[in-house]
Amino acid sequence: MFRKVEKKTIAAIAAEWDALAPIRYQQIVSGVDLTFKHVLAPALLSLASAENADTVVDAGCGVGILTNLLAAQTREVVGVDPSPESISIARAHFGRSAGFFLGTLETYAANCRAEADLIVANMVLMDVLDLDSFIKSAHRLLRPGGAFIFSTTHPWFWPVYYGYVDEPWFKYEEETVFESPFRISAHPNVDLFSTQVHRPLENYVNSIVGAQFAIERLYEPMPTAEIDARYPEPWRFPRYLLGVCRRQ
Repeated sequence: MFRKVEKKTIAAIAAEWDALAPIRYQQIVSGVDLTFKHVLAPALLSLASAENADTVVDAGCGVGILTNLLAAQTREVVGVDPSPESISIARAHFGRSAGFFLGTLETYAANCRAEADLIVANMVLMDVLDLDSFIKSAHRLLRPGGAFIFSTTHPWFWPVYYGYVDEPWFKYEEETVFESPFRISAHPNVDLFSTQVHRPLENYVNSIVGAQFAIERLYEPMPTAEIDARYPEPWRFPRYLLGVCRRQ
């Protein structure tokens, strides 16, 4: 079910998300993805709204649903993603409200001269192979004082929830790239795989601080009791970690 991999390329990960893109679009727009609709999106949109940003980059935008929601509260937003199928779906459904760039955040940062007020990275950090490069590119794109808001799987609790904590290759303190079945609580049988990178919390903190960001706040969101009751299994601990960082 879970397989540690020694080598992985961005192109290979993008191909995984090409296959997942139509499924992800349906999961999110239908509301089947309870976590996106009721936990992550509300938290991220609230944090983003507090920034009063004119220009926003949605890094790792996927099929563009969060990008479109961000567009409703800002002047200009660009979604960036290396998956061609994801970007194609995003442009088809949300091209009138947002711009979309096919490529990595690193490529976008290298080709974009404009400074953004805010970068949002929803469920991306655990998918990038080179965290330092990603965070430094976010810093390069932001104006001084701009914000970087992220959500990612919780480094400590996610291995327990997702079920690989007892794998022989897993060690909390080691950065590990692995493949696993893609699933969400209410739609567990997708029959496709995706790549994740487990990193201990200190790796995230060191990359963010090393790129000259100040970590202002960290959050461990939990669903309300009403929403929690709709999951197949109740949340016993936070599954995700959110953060607000400030470019120095």
